[in-house]
Amino acid sequence: MLVKFIYPVSGDLGISDSWPIRLGPYKVEWLTVDGAVTEVSASKRIDEQDTLPGWSGSGEARALSTGNYPSLSQLEHDLRLIQGAISLFALMNVNFDKQRIEWIPETEEEEATIQLYSISQTDVPPLEPLHLEYEYIAYAAATVDDIRELEIPLSFLRKGHDYVRQKRYFEAFYNSFFYFETQFCGGLSDPKKVKKALLCSQAVRDGLANLRESALSPDDVTYTGIAAKLKMSDEEIIGYLVDLRGKLHHHSKGRVFWHPDKSGEFRLDAHLLDALASRTALAQLEEVMFSPERNKQMVDAAKEFGSGTVISVAVDMQSPNGMKTHRIFLPEASSRITVPKIQKACSHLTRSIPDQFSNYFIQSFKLWNEDNSTIIAEYARSPHLATPSSLAADDAICINFRYTSRLRTDPLKNIPPDTSRLTREMDIFVQPSPDRQSLRGVRLDRILWQAEARFWDQATRVDVKSEILEWETRLAGRNGAVLSDFRICIQP
Repeated sequence: MLVKFIYPVSGDLGISDSWPIRLGPYKVEWLTVDGAVTEVSASKRIDEQDTLPGWSGSGEARALSTGNYPSLSQLEHDLRLIQGAISLFALMNVNFDKQRIEWIPETEEEEATIQLYSISQTDVPPLEPLHLEYEYIAYAAATVDDIRELEIPLSFLRKGHDYVRQKRYFEAFYNSFFYFETQFCGGLSDPKKVKKALLCSQAVRDGLANLRESALSPDDVTYTGIAAKLKMSDEEIIGYLVDLRGKLHHHSKGRVFWHPDKSGEFRLDAHLLDALASRTALAQLEEVMFSPERNKQMVDAAKEFGSGTVISVAVDMQSPNGMKTHRIFLPEASSRITVPKIQKACSHLTRSIPDQFSNYFIQSFKLWNEDNSTIIAEYARSPHLATPSSLAADDAICINFRYTSRLRTDPLKNIPPDTSRLTREMDIFVQPSPDRQSLRGVRLDRILWQAEARFWDQATRVDVKSEILEWETRLAGRNGAVLSDFRICIQP
């Protein structure tokens, strides 16, 4: 049986003639289209050192293996040498990340045993739309005059994000590091001074603290894989990243630390630095973007173009520096307050508040009408939730929601809302992330936020004809106190 590896080729290399060449056990051939080289393939007969592709396991554990070929590494080394030498005359880029593999049976017996004929790796897929509440755009627009000096560092941050998505990890690491250099290092180049400058920045410290909590969150898979690095101290993490930046900035023929075609070896480092840059920038921007003055600007702009009703939210937050109340305004297009609008506002709050105010414990919030004369809805939670979870290592948490809803009223049917109330229960399970064995050490309020966000989604999907009027939460299976409660105070 033969195995063939095919790699796309880009550049301006063109040839008028070609013939197979031998690289170790491989027969190497070049595919051209109108004279331009578009692919290079390498085929060999499978020997006793190779393993065939196939499926293993069953159910959710079922996994695909493309086989193992010890000689493949040397082949790719040789192809890199060829493209490097050819670059003296023409540009030739072999894309080793888009490898296609084909298996070619040569006998009926081999045909009967093969489980897979080909497999390929595709380009980075187009981005799926990431739903973002429009208020974020409004906040950003209202903030531009106060953050103009951040245009360049935020551009480095954005490019770092994009390069991570494209799996261009060297470029991602460089751009994320440029964000820190621009913001906090003031032109310093001595690694010792750079480390000191970063460690003296409270924004960087806050970003690290926030990132640790997010990476260890039971429901956030964005940072899966970097939690082990975050177990280091702030000094160790900053030292590691600055030293790595120095190593990636230089190269030596005698000591090969990194290969320009193997950026994947630094994938976790690029993700770590990108995530830290994002959290550090958020720690700097949240007080500017979400200040009461900014909320007023956003509301005034919404009213200028006829946005309609505004829901005012007063959030009571506890931090190491004491209690403070933060006011948020949520403009809506309609002119009448409705239960779905209140539900939308509460769902928005359960998603946005933990990100906007990561270092605070949310004690309660109240929704008011526009002139603050009437409480529309209110939410409160137990103060002990600010402490880390101390559950057993093999435990997951199940939050029980007991809620009351009513059928949505139909204007054509004169049914009083109170006659159609129902009380139901729903359990929301929160489990550790793949890189954690337990929820031990995760703040309980973070766990509860995740459960409440899921509850709003699931309850409104399951009960599409109902409106939730109130609920309370407890740890399922435990006769404990109420963790949090919510109720609508008016009957819209």
